[in-house]
Amino acid sequence: MTADVQKPRTRIATFDAVKLFAIFLVIWGHCIMHLQGYHFPIWENPLYRVIASFHMPLFMAISGYFATNVGKVDFKTHFIKKFRQLIVPSLTFGILFCLSWRYVAEGGGSYGNYIKCYWFVKSAFICSIMYFIATRLSHVKTAIAVTLVISQFLFIYRVNVMYPCFLTGVIMARHKDILDRYCWRIFLISLIAYLGCLSFYDYDMASYPLLRLHRYIHVPVLTLLTDMGIHLYKVVMGIAGTISVLALFIGLGKIIPHSRIGDMLCGWGAYTLGVYLLQAIILEHIMMKTMDFSTMGWYTYNLLLTPFLSVIVLIGCLGIVKLIRLSSFGRIYLLGERN
Repeated sequence: MTADVQKPRTRIATFDAVKLFAIFLVIWGHCIMHLQGYHFPIWENPLYRVIASFHMPLFMAISGYFATNVGKVDFKTHFIKKFRQLIVPSLTFGILFCLSWRYVAEGGGSYGNYIKCYWFVKSAFICSIMYFIATRLSHVKTAIAVTLVISQFLFIYRVNVMYPCFLTGVIMARHKDILDRYCWRIFLISLIAYLGCLSFYDYDMASYPLLRLHRYIHVPVLTLLTDMGIHLYKVVMGIAGTISVLALFIGLGKIIPHSRIGDMLCGWGAYTLGVYLLQAIILEHIMMKTMDFSTMGWYTYNLLLTPFLSVIVLIGCLGIVKLIRLSSFGRIYLLGERN
């Protein structure tokens, strides 16, 4: 990127800014969730419901947006690349996650956390592989539609929720000219749709059990239809929120000129994988075991303390990521980068 202050930011910088915004929301949501000693049902918190309604769909849509750049590589090459980028760091950090939980955190834990942790990264890997396979078949659109149907029966790592969001990113990438040209209109329409969904997103709906295979088999038809309706509602709301955020940032990227601070912040968005992996250990182990703000008032806790702590955690994680990148081992096995 040049230092010309008259030119708007490029699309890549814009998406780095979106990724930084999204990882901040992840950290903020985790701060809200973990730092009050679990004295309050988390879904009763309206701010947490807002954050959780779209922040992971937003990340997955970004993954889908850049999935269209795979070129003409074969399946083996793509699989190895994605495995190295996503699964290897999640496995390495998963070991650290498990060990820190069992041996450092008071009360211990189970080795099952090693398998369950970092669900989003593993979900992104599955979504990427499914989409890649579909694009290599004869009738691509039909194949993608089939994978979408199949995804609704893949409950592991919330693939049934994330894959539609992944495809949303794919669609936006394939129509990026329309997205650029009509970004403000798209922002307004999607925001209205998101706010409309959010207005009915109460505690009961937010805390409703996720779809699972046994619920398809062992529940009455009416209950199953309710489950599927709520599932669809959450997916649509997440997609609407995602589109509104992406369209907003694209629009802002056209009118906000370059600045050193802006370029620095956008650059931070390139390290979101490492930040995501690190913050789980810092927040869910160290901070949640040493901090309890359950007596603090709602506004002070949610609107002052947790955003402040989130910035501190974000900056700390970024610093650690940069230190990790000094080592070839760290770049390969902790951050999924090439040596």
